[in-house]
Amino acid sequence: MKDLENYCSKFEKLHPNRVRNGAGQLICAPHKPVLLLSVMDLIGNGLISDNEIVFSDQLKHSFDEHWDVFVSESQKEAGYRPDIKKPFYHLKNLGKPWQKEPFWHHEPEISDFRDLKIVQYAYLDEILFGMLQSEGAREQLAEVLEETYFSEH
Repeated sequence: MKDLENYCSKFEKLHPNRVRNGAGQLICAPHKPVLLLSVMDLIGNGLISDNEIVFSDQLKHSFDEHWDVFVSESQKEAGYRPDIKKPFYHLKNLGKPWQKEPFWHHEPEISDFRDLKIVQYAYLDEILFGMLQSEGAREQLAEVLEETYFSEH
């Protein structure tokens, strides 16, 4: 239970890009939470059974579907577009060490967006991947992402 609480906290504190809209409000980029929701969905459907998240058509399709469901008009109006490459890379490499998400990894490790093509797969912390095998954990983590990044405050 403590591990689940730890990952709920990490999911609440992702480091998304932010831009100001015309009214001066900060709008968070939806890419990272949409990708995580997509990965959890594919795990739940048995389409990801090993801790190897391949940049695949299935993942892109799931990402696009989740984008259509969750991304708000204000996020779209802020200029955010559905580009799965960005979160696939930026979950691990966002420049500054404190901006990286500690549970997302690449094989092999890369340090430049242009090198994304050499990534064989991404993988999650073993503890997180193990938890995501449970429907209850997936639902709780999805709820955290939805409430934190997609509810209009």
